[in-house]
Amino acid sequence: HQPALYVGMDLVAEQVSSANRRLATSDTPLVFVQGDAQNVPFPDESFDVVINVESSHNYPDFELFLKEVRRVLVRGGTFLLEDFRNDDADMEAMLRSVKDVFDDAVEVTNVSTHVLTSMEMRKDYIDERIAQCEKFSSRDYCYWYWWGGGTLPTVMLKCQ
Repeated sequence: HQPALYVGMDLVAEQVSSANRRLATSDTPLVFVQGDAQNVPFPDESFDVVINVESSHNYPDFELFLKEVRRVLVRGGTFLLEDFRNDDADMEAMLRSVKDVFDDAVEVTNVSTHVLTSMEMRKDYIDERIAQCEKFSSRDYCYWYWWGGGTLPTVMLKCQ
């Protein structure tokens, strides 16, 4: 499968502008647009695949986000989601919501141990990022931002 176009979306217009500037000299069929994941600015059945990585935990209405994904996917399209939650109960609630919207057509893979292994393999890089972060924020915040996610339940989901 060779997509004609890849579309990235971010809520923050400045992030979109920055990403599009970096792509200006690329021949990659990729464009970034500004938009809200809970009100996706595309018509019904616009995409073969929707991918969301480590951001859905920030959405005020997770189920509304899922309904928007369902709306913009073509029939038979694929939704790939990777994210974490604060604890097992929150993870179970997330999985119930996904199964409600996607009619139980969900493959779940727990990747928590893979995340931890990857973080250990990249420890030096993460420590460098923490040092850079500390120039702008507290040690506690920076440490949690870079290491904390690895301690949370994390899953990858494939929905069709």
